[in-house]
Amino acid sequence: ETFAPLKGRPIHSYHSEGAGGGHAPDIISICGHPNVIPSSTNPTRPYTRNTMDEHVDMLMVCHHLDSNIPEDVAFAEFRIRGTTIAAEDVLHDMGAISIMSSDSQAMGRIGEVCAR
Repeated sequence: ETFAPLKGRPIHSYHSEGAGGGHAPDIISICGHPNVIPSSTNPTRPYTRNTMDEHVDMLMVCHHLDSNIPEDVAFAEFRIRGTTIAAEDVLHDMGAISIMSSDSQAMGRIGEVCAR
């Protein structure tokens, strides 16, 4: 359904790890499609024991969500998926995700792009 309109044309997939939104929970499967250049943003790299907690907090702040509103917290927790963020490290190591960049709007860490 997503790929039919492309008719085999190449595309660049941004936030392929899924933490930036997109088709939940399987946007990461885009890495296995032909003619797709997948990328991810650096806030999810590397995956550490603090990544999940840090990302929920970061998303709440960057998107002006209120931690006192249960729906806002649920939205943030749904959007940050540990399984795909953990898989992202492996997919980068394999070359399946070939680009890493800094998010330009909210959660980006430009210093990490330069350091890597």
